[in-house]
Amino acid sequence: MPEGKTGNLYSMDKTFEGGILSVAEQVPNTLATILGGVTSTFSTDRWQREDRSTFPITALREGIMNALVHRDYNMNGNIIIGVFPDSIQISNPGGLPEGLKLADLKRDHPSVPRNPDIAHICFLHGLIEKVGRGTQRIVEDCRKARLRDPKWQSSKLETKLTFFAPIAASKSQKEEDLNERQQIILNALREVKHLKSKDVTNLFGDRITDRTIRNDLQALVEGGWIVRRGRGRSTSYVLGPAKGTK
Repeated sequence: MPEGKTGNLYSMDKTFEGGILSVAEQVPNTLATILGGVTSTFSTDRWQREDRSTFPITALREGIMNALVHRDYNMNGNIIIGVFPDSIQISNPGGLPEGLKLADLKRDHPSVPRNPDIAHICFLHGLIEKVGRGTQRIVEDCRKARLRDPKWQSSKLETKLTFFAPIAASKSQKEEDLNERQQIILNALREVKHLKSKDVTNLFGDRITDRTIRNDLQALVEGGWIVRRGRGRSTSYVLGPAKGTK
């Protein structure tokens, strides 16, 4: 499990041996130890601290099980889990099962396991879902945790799933350091929880250019104050992990 994008520094270099059921139990437990539990934030409108896992454990487990169940066992190589400062990457030998495309993973798609017997055993033990909704659950869990959508990459040799860590606001950046427009956007999101691009534009009317609004939104996204969902006309924004920072 390497740390750092070069892969030269290892916080743990561990090989898991045994049958798939044993490995399916060992890996999540070890990963939970490395990741270190939860992150805590305070909201401006609540006294209670909000605790949550840095990464959604159910999504990580599903990603690991997908790698175990769908890997190409005819190819040399191992399943590799890389723990980096800004992401977790799970890769397995082999491309996507025949008939599936990357775009299918975020929407309803048929269940086409590369190794049906292995998939059936894991299903009977409650380790995976049978109906092909595992990848959709991964996306849904990441969105509930206010993380960027995970990213799948695939070639004939390898399939890789990347989970992105929360984007923390700079320690020196307080909400009062944001400009007036950015604070207006944050306050609006605290009221309605969800804004489409046109809703953000309507907050300011014709007195602010579209480019200025786009720049403000991008700055808020990069600072972790808000999270962007979707693309094009369907783009929307929700509060991010840094929403309570003052």
